[in-house]
Amino acid sequence: MLAKIFEIPPSEVCAIGGGTEGAASVYFEENYLEGHDYPEELSVFPYRPSRIHSDVDLATAIARILGAGVLGSFPAGEPQAHIPFLWILVQPDGQRFKVLQRPECEPAIIIDRNSLTPWKPTSDAPPGRHMKRLFFRCDGGHYFQGACCPFDGWSMAGVAKAAEYFDTLGQSGEPQELEAMKALRLSDDLIQRMLIIEFGDENAIFEALAPERCLYQGKELLWSEADDTLS
Repeated sequence: MLAKIFEIPPSEVCAIGGGTEGAASVYFEENYLEGHDYPEELSVFPYRPSRIHSDVDLATAIARILGAGVLGSFPAGEPQAHIPFLWILVQPDGQRFKVLQRPECEPAIIIDRNSLTPWKPTSDAPPGRHMKRLFFRCDGGHYFQGACCPFDGWSMAGVAKAAEYFDTLGQSGEPQELEAMKALRLSDDLIQRMLIIEFGDENAIFEALAPERCLYQGKELLWSEADDTLS
């Protein structure tokens, strides 16, 4: 399989410890992992230029040949490459997803299927700055970016995941729209709390907002007077 992927003769592929170190173009090491969602671990060490430039390229080629999903680590330089327990799942049809490993199951590699979100490398994103930001409305009527409200600490299930996915959409060049957020299967309550703002200048971007009053259906309201529709 590796000879086919790297387009070299089979004699130039060698298992580490196979006794021909120094004579091969590609070395590999296999480990079989009992009780894992993905029971075979493959480490590959190419020593010649090829069209395979990252773990994702290799996972894509293997998934296509085996007809099965393959996990790969994030390429160096990707913004989320440092996040522990985060993998890229490549399907046989070439689709790629970010997926989280369940840390409580270590050392077994068991993935959280609910964490699947589409992934594209940042190199695929069009040039230019992304000026859209996703805000959430907390129970106190504040609007904030990120995982929780900085004014009162409010948060709810799905907020951090939605915030991360929105940033990923911008990095990959996908439309940053509420319709795209529905792919995460978030609760209706959370969707109704979302607000997307597109700023005209990056120096104008704020992280949170605590409005004092608003005009709603022609009536000026203090936030303290707003009903459940707005707060």
